[in-house]
Amino acid sequence: MWKKYLHIVTLCIFIFSLYGCIEYFEHAGVKTVSGLLVVEGTIDHEETIIKLSRSGYIGATIAEYEYVENAEVYVESRDGFRSEAGIYTDKGEYIIRNGLLSSSTEYRLFISLEGEEYVSTFHAPLFTPEIELSITKEKEGAPVYVYVSTQDPQNQSPYYRWEYKENWEVHADLYANVTVVMFGASIKEIIRHDIETPNNKYHCWGADSSKMFILDSTEKLTENVIRQKN
Repeated sequence: MWKKYLHIVTLCIFIFSLYGCIEYFEHAGVKTVSGLLVVEGTIDHEETIIKLSRSGYIGATIAEYEYVENAEVYVESRDGFRSEAGIYTDKGEYIIRNGLLSSSTEYRLFISLEGEEYVSTFHAPLFTPEIELSITKEKEGAPVYVYVSTQDPQNQSPYYRWEYKENWEVHADLYANVTVVMFGASIKEIIRHDIETPNNKYHCWGADSSKMFILDSTEKLTENVIRQKN
């Protein structure tokens, strides 16, 4: 009995010691370090989309998100090319029409904002290797799984990121030729349903896109190959 009692007392003292060591701490700079320029985007073939915003402090709400609307954004190459200034659209997004990229030179992003200039490091473009898609479905009514595979014999980079946009077509269970609009006991209107017109009641369409980063790496593999990435 004594040993059991001694263990309980020791355990209680240890628990109280843990609680005594925990204190709330918030660095004084957490709420003051904000307003930093945040640049999101990738220089792409023909058209580049760059998003500019200002950072907020930890604990800030989405409503306090600050987009940058008055910047000049360009794509530049090491051999002297500069695109036209990006066109501002909405929510901090700028569309830059920079044309086709060349593997023989390097490119960077140039931003002019409120008297300050910002430039990224020059980098040669990476050309995305071809991908293969495969689809599996176990049975009727089961989920459809889409897998992507790719390989890069040139070994440009071991890091991969995917994003997707999807569109699907939905059919009604039954096909109706017409809709009869009644006014009391009388027929007011007969609407004919033609699939090729806005009166179509049989087909409808939906769309979605990726909401998170889909990443993978072959850094620790012997081959730069991605197989069956879901």
